[in-house]
Amino acid sequence: MVEFARLAPVVALKVDDVTYQKPAAVPKLPALKRLSVSAIAADNLNNILSAAENLESFDVTRIVDPRPAAVRLPAGLRELSIPVGLLGTLNLQACRHVDSVKLWCSVTPEGISRLAPTPLESLPAIRELVVIDGTDQDLRLTARLSSLRALTLQGGLPTMPLSDDGMSAIADLKDLEALSIDGGWDVTDSGMEMLAKLRNLRRLSLTDFPRVTPKAIESITKMRGLRALELRLDQVSSTHTHAVLEQLQSLDQISDLCVHGLIVDSDLNQLAGFKNLQVLDLEQASGYTTAMLSSVIDRLPKLTEVRIVSRYLVPERQ
Repeated sequence: MVEFARLAPVVALKVDDVTYQKPAAVPKLPALKRLSVSAIAADNLNNILSAAENLESFDVTRIVDPRPAAVRLPAGLRELSIPVGLLGTLNLQACRHVDSVKLWCSVTPEGISRLAPTPLESLPAIRELVVIDGTDQDLRLTARLSSLRALTLQGGLPTMPLSDDGMSAIADLKDLEALSIDGGWDVTDSGMEMLAKLRNLRRLSLTDFPRVTPKAIESITKMRGLRALELRLDQVSSTHTHAVLEQLQSLDQISDLCVHGLIVDSDLNQLAGFKNLQVLDLEQASGYTTAMLSSVIDRLPKLTEVRIVSRYLVPERQ
């Protein structure tokens, strides 16, 4: 067993495998704030958690012999990362302060939908949720979380891709301020129009939406409160990037812009129209020249940060 007596001053601890060892007494770990566990028996985990009274962040991959509400979490916990199939093993009633949750749905094909009602509803302070490989049905359940302010969706199962139904569920989160979706494989322009109902949205990131057209940009421009935008332009339209960027200039409060995909000089020139831009991220963009980038920077008086990858720039014409 790990010699916990020596760990009293430790702030962050990663435990790889205490699966088959007998439960052992653990002395108080008053300094421990972050705990990451790859595989552990429930009894051993409870011994550690009871000793870590000031724990704020807990990340677990596998709990051996999971039983309903078998794991007792510290009352002061703020961040939780866990496969969705293990949620039922946690006693969440005492976790009134958890405000950030990451769920790995790919561990179980049933996803969050296997939990009815979802234990997440017992977390009244939850403000940030990350869902890995979620489905439309999962999103319908997350729509019940009225306190949610930030939602991140990563991946999506090829057999059950996110679609317009999922976007409709997200649109019910009226107080959402930040939304990031990577993998809207079956989302169409209709789904994007539903997202336009999120009037309080301040940050939006959309990548890998192969079925949307330039019409989807009209929906984005209705989100007048946006301050930060991340977009993969060559999937919206590889031939209308110039027009798309021109449309987006109507979002005159944008201060943070991240552009993915092919963007040639004539397209890049449109970025000079974002007069309140402070951060320009082109790390995932390619096809422009240094000369045009310099020209754009000179015309953005509030710009303080530019991110590029030099190998993506094209050579200057002689």
